[in-house]
Amino acid sequence: MAESKKKTTKKKSPAKKVSSKKVASKKTPTKKAPVKKATTRKAESVDPVCSGASVTFTVTRVPSRPAQRKTLLRLMHLQPDKVRGLRMLQRLRRQRDNVTSIRAGRPWTNRARATRLCRLERGASFSLRLTPHILPDIASVRAFLDASPDS
Repeated sequence: MAESKKKTTKKKSPAKKVSSKKVASKKTPTKKAPVKKATTRKAESVDPVCSGASVTFTVTRVPSRPAQRKTLLRLMHLQPDKVRGLRMLQRLRRQRDNVTSIRAGRPWTNRARATRLCRLERGASFSLRLTPHILPDIASVRAFLDASPDS
């Protein structure tokens, strides 16, 4: 049962000669990048009011950019009555409107869409108590708002 196996040999490609001389690399002096000082972002102030004041804003025109529209809607949702309404509707959706069924062997929830309590249109007004964290948002959409202090 002696079978002869032939070994296959691969021809080796001729090796390239590498010169034994080391090439000295030119080292260029590295320049350090200038250190930037940490800058704090200052909130731009709104013209007739200051932080902590209660102000009524009226939309003079609707922005065309989606980011600005979202900012205005986000500011409108900060009104205390809207916050209460959104929280109540969220609770009701969670308890009643979301339908859970078995799908692919596991619970699947068909979630109801959130109710829109605010509508962004020309002439819409909303009142806010200004705090430092919302001043940059107000400053970014100031061109679309008319502000008047509450008395």
